[in-house]
Amino acid sequence: MYFLILLCLLVFSSSIQWCWSNDVVT
Repeated sequence: MYFLILLCLLVFSSSIQWCWSNDVVT
């Protein structure tokens, strides 16, 4: 249960960072 929550948070934060970096580069 907790592992799934942590995994979702990790994926979510990674997506946010990717979008942020992409936005900065662009």
